[in-house]
Amino acid sequence: MAESYGNQRNQRYVITNQLHFEVEVFNTVLDMQFQELGSRFSEVSTSLIENISGLNSCNSFAKFDISKIVKFSEMYPNDFNKEERGCLVGDLSVFYHTSTEEENFASLTGLSDLACVMVETRKNETFPLVYRTLKLALVLPAACNR
Repeated sequence: MAESYGNQRNQRYVITNQLHFEVEVFNTVLDMQFQELGSRFSEVSTSLIENISGLNSCNSFAKFDISKIVKFSEMYPNDFNKEERGCLVGDLSVFYHTSTEEENFASLTGLSDLACVMVETRKNETFPLVYRTLKLALVLPAACNR
């Protein structure tokens, strides 16, 4: 890969095969992939996915983000009124602090695991708004495919 690529006459700009692959080929393919993904997903879909990621419970809630979850709830005004969104902030904060201390929530791998453990520990009854948000996030992929 260290051999020079192309014409040897112009010694001023010697490009190696590796540089040609990394810069010209690889970056071009990445740009094409990003353009394709951008055309397939609308801005709303992208923001939904980004905001759902706030519910990430992996690695003991390392990427749990209350602001993203609240933005997600704001995207569904029929499911969460203004008062409920205000209560959701407090519920999420308390839920986060109590769940990070429990062993049941330590090794979760996704949203479905989080929902199952919430039901097993009856936290779905203690934090109904958090559970409603989680259920909405779980049914969203099925609703988007229709």
